[in-house]
Amino acid sequence: VAGPDARIVIDAGVGFGTGLHPTTRLCLRAIAGRVAAGGRIDRVLDVGAGSGILAIAAAVLGGSAVDAIEIDGAVHAAIRRNAAFNGVSPRLRVAATLGELGPPCGGYDLVDANIVAPVLAELADALAGHVVPGGLLVLSGLLEGETPAIADRYARLLPGRPTVTAEGDWRCLSFTR
Repeated sequence: VAGPDARIVIDAGVGFGTGLHPTTRLCLRAIAGRVAAGGRIDRVLDVGAGSGILAIAAAVLGGSAVDAIEIDGAVHAAIRRNAAFNGVSPRLRVAATLGELGPPCGGYDLVDANIVAPVLAELADALAGHVVPGGLLVLSGLLEGETPAIADRYARLLPGRPTVTAEGDWRCLSFTR
């Protein structure tokens, strides 16, 4: 298992996620923080995977079964290449929907979604429902003004309030189930 300062190689190709955008960095910090604190990330779900950067980071940091969901099938090959570059291909599955992966797995230790606020609001029940007890849900892609509504929406589904981190105008919410 790599430490939280591990390095990964990403060729974004046609997918979003080079690691340079504040929302991606916020998610990466949340994932690395979970690992540094000794939290489990054996089973991981990355929704809106783009280049696969968050899924690959989770696999590099110890995730043994990582599912990357990206509706844009044109980037699936790039995600698989990036997984191969980083030596995590055997632990990473790519699909356009959760349904493509087969029957529900019983939940995930880490669920992350770095996508726009309206989609986060729409997927709230599904995303929160996939987090196992003690698991972590990381949400980003949020501007400062969008954050309270999304935090409230997810707080109705998960215990407690989220930890909010910021970089510039961007926000990341982390909920522990």
